[in-house]
Amino acid sequence: MPIKIGEQPEELSLNGRRSGSTNEGGNNNGDTSANETTAKALGLHLTTPNEDLVQRFGLDADTTKGALVTSVDRRSPAARAGIQPGDLVTQVGDEDIETAKQAGEALAKQDLSKGIRISITNRQGSRFVLLKKDEK
Repeated sequence: MPIKIGEQPEELSLNGRRSGSTNEGGNNNGDTSANETTAKALGLHLTTPNEDLVQRFGLDADTTKGALVTSVDRRSPAARAGIQPGDLVTQVGDEDIETAKQAGEALAKQDLSKGIRISITNRQGSRFVLLKKDEK
């Protein structure tokens, strides 16, 4: 049986590389304004969870709703907030999240300069994180 070493599934791309997922959060039409907050601008690569990904990241087997973080860009607002691959975004602001597309739409409505509250669930439990714009 041939074994390939060093290959990683596209949905678990290395930090800083774009995932091959078509469910990635943010505005997929390429037309983004300077003030629009997208998952990509925050350093998040999201996909809607499926049975394989839920098992791979050790989440509850009945997890079907939310946006699964598949990778986080280094030095991004998401990385600074402690968001990691395997985290499940379940709420953005006051909006419950059921899919990666919905997460992208909810993030686009937020103002990063005021901070964005995100509810995260992972195998350790649930928590809130606050994403903020860089203070430079």
